[in-house]
Amino acid sequence: MGMQPGRKYVPSNPLAGLERRGGKEKKRDRVLTDDEIRILWWGLDLPDCPVERPVALAIRFILATMVRPYQAAGAKTSEINHLGTANALYDMPPGRVKKDRAVLVPLSCLAQEIVREATARERPGIGHNNPPEPIDGIAPEVLFPSKFSMGDVAIARASISQALNGKKKGRKTGNATADRVGIRDFLGMAHFTAHDLRRTAATIARRAGAPRPDVKALLDHVNGDVTAVYDKYDMLPEKRQVATILEAELRKIIGDRPMPISKPMLAGDNVISIAAEERRIVASVNR
Repeated sequence: MGMQPGRKYVPSNPLAGLERRGGKEKKRDRVLTDDEIRILWWGLDLPDCPVERPVALAIRFILATMVRPYQAAGAKTSEINHLGTANALYDMPPGRVKKDRAVLVPLSCLAQEIVREATARERPGIGHNNPPEPIDGIAPEVLFPSKFSMGDVAIARASISQALNGKKKGRKTGNATADRVGIRDFLGMAHFTAHDLRRTAATIARRAGAPRPDVKALLDHVNGDVTAVYDKYDMLPEKRQVATILEAELRKIIGDRPMPISKPMLAGDNVISIAAEERRIVASVNR
């Protein structure tokens, strides 16, 4: 509405002066610790983790690339170029970028691993309510397909937040409905949002020595000065170096995949479930 006054449509903005719903926006500074990153990364592989696999992979993709959550959710397979090479890119179109610009996001080997799993013909069977298996001979159109599609509709941005938060009456058993637990509660983690993963990735890269201007470029934080209108250098080499630094740090943090427990552990009358023990292992591994 702020664009309309003076353009003969309306004499003034009727929304001017209204307070923001929920009050003034609070500045967030939540950054996940190394232990929390490790718990989240491997916790998404637990067989009873309450999340569809495409959503889980989108969460990892945000951490590995620093893209915004909606940019991860809306990625299309046609926008992933040079996969399997050092020049791999996520070529984001103008409609998915602020200020309607095309942006190139370099993909590290870790990010490419996520892409390969997301587009694999044979899926690992992790997660619940997953999308149908791809139809032979038909490549999926989107990187992270919705469970309601055949590979042609992407998950919604809200699906990532909903997976982290849980959902009231979100789980149906027969004719009854119950609350669906979120990833955070399932893994016993303190509150964080999908956007906090982006901040976490940037902090990790800076901590490891990535120059701040280069991290800023990978985050796609654009300058608002006049020079930006003329300077169209994409900083792709610098962004790729940041992606490499981030990958190295993430691999050190997450370590190797924890070994799963193959059967329940018995101790007298106490029985520790497989899932509960796996969660304990994920939380303690590599400490």
